[in-house]
Amino acid sequence: MAETFSEGEREAMREARIALFEDRLILEAQPPVDDVTLARIAKKCAGPLPEDLIALWRTSFGGTLGYDLRASFKDQEASLSFTELFFPGSDGYRDLWGWIEHEEELAQESAEEQGKSWAGVLDAVPFGGFDYAERLYAIVSPGRDHGAVLAWMQGLPPAWIFRLHEDSVASLCDSVRALFRMLVLEVDPETGGEEGSGRHMLEAIDHLASSGGEGRGAAEKLRGLVRGTVLDWRAALADGSLLSNRALRRLCLEHAACKDDLEILGRLAWMRCDFSEALRGGGNGLDYALASGALRAARFFLDRGVPATGSLRAGARNADVELAQELLRRGAEVDANAIFAAVDAGRLETAFVLLDALGRAAAKRLAPFARRRADDEEQSAQRLEARTAAVQCPGSRVSVASCTISTAGRSRRFDVTGADDGRTEIRDPREPSCARDKASRRQSAR
Repeated sequence: MAETFSEGEREAMREARIALFEDRLILEAQPPVDDVTLARIAKKCAGPLPEDLIALWRTSFGGTLGYDLRASFKDQEASLSFTELFFPGSDGYRDLWGWIEHEEELAQESAEEQGKSWAGVLDAVPFGGFDYAERLYAIVSPGRDHGAVLAWMQGLPPAWIFRLHEDSVASLCDSVRALFRMLVLEVDPETGGEEGSGRHMLEAIDHLASSGGEGRGAAEKLRGLVRGTVLDWRAALADGSLLSNRALRRLCLEHAACKDDLEILGRLAWMRCDFSEALRGGGNGLDYALASGALRAARFFLDRGVPATGSLRAGARNADVELAQELLRRGAEVDANAIFAAVDAGRLETAFVLLDALGRAAAKRLAPFARRRADDEEQSAQRLEARTAAVQCPGSRVSVASCTISTAGRSRRFDVTGADDGRTEIRDPREPSCARDKASRRQSAR
């Protein structure tokens, strides 16, 4: 939905540091790239810079984004955090030059490992992403894929459910412009409260609207552009078109599973929705329901035979003994993370059931990790107790049981006691009992 902006409206947007590329808002927009910098970047590339990437940088050479983006990494769909456009001097994890140098180091190391000499230029240039965990690249080497966009995502530990667990690369689209057209909002920022990715865009638009007549006109048009990127699965559910749209169908199913929404699940059942469909992160509806503690929805899925393979890995912390046993009978797999999740949730009996299901040999291998984990938690508890009992006095040395207060060159040692009601009592051990009681009452009154 293209909008036409007057020169005055564009000026108001520039002053508010809002830029547009393919009808997507860039916040904290930086000035356009200059020719000298473009030439410097181009020298580091195996081929010419893609025209779409240059067009983006001519619009805004850096900034922030507030949209949702999903990508398919092999057989698993994942959410990408494309929140930053790299630029020289940015205050992110690395700036653009830092990321280019990082890629050069990796390319050099890779060539050495293969016994080859590196040509000294990059096949793909990084231009955006999130912190150190996710990056987007434009292919710059000559050939059929020139200009296409790749995504790299860092794998996270297995305890992070519905996330990739190994570093992965995905091919997203054939150009930077196509990438921006893929940016959507999975939650309407006008009605989603604290959920969703678009809140900061609305805040920036509201600020623009307060800048005068031209700002108000531009703000109204920008609101329309933001609204046009919202994936409205509710409307598709109402008009019956939901099942034919994969993105809307998955969003609806994820919402219903997480929110324990039996009404929507009933409507999906009437529409003959496939409840076994893999959702974001590879989980199905049952996995999502158990991970969210939506037990009515979990029962709904179980009654319809949804596979339970990953259910305990996703939601052991929300499963009582009876449910855990049922899930095991239905083929649920168990690992150390599921057992520890049950322990952390205070479900020791569930953890014992899962441990038995794991088998004696596997349980024996798990024992050293459990001991190490218990030691770590005990140390953390001791540190927390020490911090809670400590009394911070200016110029004083503090310990768990006592503190030394220095005044006018003289030092006195006091006993420190933390009361159950949150009060702290300070006592001089040299005072008689009755004197300490009076001092305690004076301290409590303060």
